[in-house]
Amino acid sequence: MDPINGAEAHISRPGPRSSSNLEPQGGLLRRINSLPVARISRTATASLFTRTETWGDAGPSLNHSYGPAKGLLVFVPIGIAAGVCGLPDVAILILNYLALASLAPFITFTVLGLSNGVGVSSGLLRAIFGNATELIVLGGSFLCASYGKDHQMFSKTRTGAMSALVMVVSICLTIPTIMSISNKESVPQEGRQRNMLILSHGTSVVLFFLSISYLAFRFQTHHKLFNRDHGPTRSLTVLLMQPEHVTTSPLILAFGFLGAMVCAGICTNYVIRNIDLTVKMLHITKSFAGLVLLPLAGNLAKSFNIIRNARQEGNISPKTANNLDCAIRLIMTNILDTLLFIMPLLVLLGWIIDKPMTMQFGLFETVVFLQSIVIMTYLVQHGKTTYFEGFMLIGTYVSIAAAFYVRPDVAEGGTNSWK
Repeated sequence: MDPINGAEAHISRPGPRSSSNLEPQGGLLRRINSLPVARISRTATASLFTRTETWGDAGPSLNHSYGPAKGLLVFVPIGIAAGVCGLPDVAILILNYLALASLAPFITFTVLGLSNGVGVSSGLLRAIFGNATELIVLGGSFLCASYGKDHQMFSKTRTGAMSALVMVVSICLTIPTIMSISNKESVPQEGRQRNMLILSHGTSVVLFFLSISYLAFRFQTHHKLFNRDHGPTRSLTVLLMQPEHVTTSPLILAFGFLGAMVCAGICTNYVIRNIDLTVKMLHITKSFAGLVLLPLAGNLAKSFNIIRNARQEGNISPKTANNLDCAIRLIMTNILDTLLFIMPLLVLLGWIIDKPMTMQFGLFETVVFLQSIVIMTYLVQHGKTTYFEGFMLIGTYVSIAAAFYVRPDVAEGGTNSWK
């Protein structure tokens, strides 16, 4: 398996030679360099972008993996022009929504390029600009990877370690909400807010040190656990299939990143400014728009690639990470990006600049979030899956989306009302 392109490499091996035909010193290296590497089968081509860990992997992948989103880039100038020209609110929101769907993976790609060779810091850099994923991505991956089979295997060790961390972090994040609800009657409002702030700060500090430990565990002490291929032929395959050089300049990447961030900020501003009138015209709630529709915009292209490339035919070695392994790892990584990095970072930043921010969420959202995490972590603990488990996850996501669609928004005063 080609670790760079996910393709099977068919390399002709020389036949046995007699001792009289032994090559002089250095002949072996010349023979390795002369092996015919052009005979690469693309039958098992996988998405480079969804499996990348380094810039060396991501560089050649843009044209292949960014393909589904490249066509949507045309909506970036159209969406901005629609906002400037004052088109109807629904049109502005839809056009800028599609623009965000194309900008999100491009921003991630440029971050990967700019973080080349940074090591542990690249994980933090990607986490800051990462995106949360949904149940439907894991369900679609299970369904795509296992249909037509009795079951599909994946690494129990890798997924078990990451899913356990996701569960621990999720429980830490729900504790402030549970404490707030339990003390609602017995503690005055002022004391409850002070206690919530102290607990949120303490939880953020704990999660911050846990995130540092996770980065050290993943990229330094146990980095081999997260390699896609532990086979004995990995070194030779990497030598033969590695691109000679990367043609994209860091300066171009930096300008691309800044331009994408500016466009994303403008498009997001138009989406937020027009969401109130749009939800009224479409008769949907802000919760449904903010927790179901908008997250899909950031994950559309990447989620499509993860699901599309989750299936891998052939025999899977227990020491080799297949496409489904990569899909599960990316899903878990994106969840950790939000729970372990972004949320604690926002609370700590608010603490530093004296803008109090707590980890207090609504009861309904907390229960839905924790149940989703429990379902996901349970299904990835066994090291194998079937297409029926994919249907179950997709059904769970549809049920959650339907609940947010029919649930009325909660006003600031604490009563339910339709917006």
